[in-house]
Amino acid sequence: MQLALTQKRNETSDVVSFIFQPEAGFSWKAGQYLTLVVPHDNPDEHGTEHLFTIASAPFEGVVQITTRLTGSTFKKALNDLPIGSTLKAKDLDGDFVLDNPSGDYVLIAGGIGITPIHSILKQLDHEGKQIQATLLYGNRTEEAVFKDELAQFSTKNPGLTIQYIISPEQINETVVQKFVPDISSPTYYISGPEPMVETLEKTFAEKLGLSEEQMIRDYFPGYDQKNF
Repeated sequence: MQLALTQKRNETSDVVSFIFQPEAGFSWKAGQYLTLVVPHDNPDEHGTEHLFTIASAPFEGVVQITTRLTGSTFKKALNDLPIGSTLKAKDLDGDFVLDNPSGDYVLIAGGIGITPIHSILKQLDHEGKQIQATLLYGNRTEEAVFKDELAQFSTKNPGLTIQYIISPEQINETVVQKFVPDISSPTYYISGPEPMVETLEKTFAEKLGLSEEQMIRDYFPGYDQKNF
């Protein structure tokens, strides 16, 4: 599949959204990801392909890739693309989707891990569907991607509560216990840097007694706890 770059937008001081027009007929579920191919000279160990969760909602008809500009040659090449460039995308996949909005949810995002949750909440908002959920959104600083949009979603959806966690250590079982009254009943959607997600799923199983089925995960490769 081919994607045509139509817009670049700064979200924070180091996060950029790239808006692509996909080929006719392309469709996806909110929360899914694809692989973007950016050929460039002398690629580093990250190579010329990278997985990205689609940050836009399916109803919008465009593919939005929102990413933190780390020091990789891939990210530099992506950011240097002129408007009108065409790239190859492949391997659409992912089960980080929310098919039953009538359930009870805890949504956990570490930094740029907000992208699939943004897609899910935006699609639900468009469809006029309410959700009962607590969003725990962790960042190193007060800069939070999609903060204004998330506020709009929660204003229209009284069951959606957003807690911003500003801490280098991010989210842990103590934070969950503070903001989630009934820990055992919700389904937990956990999205962020791979080390963060792996730590949380282990901690939640051991200390909160959550089952494997209660935790839906989206692992972001290429980020660590200090760079997300």
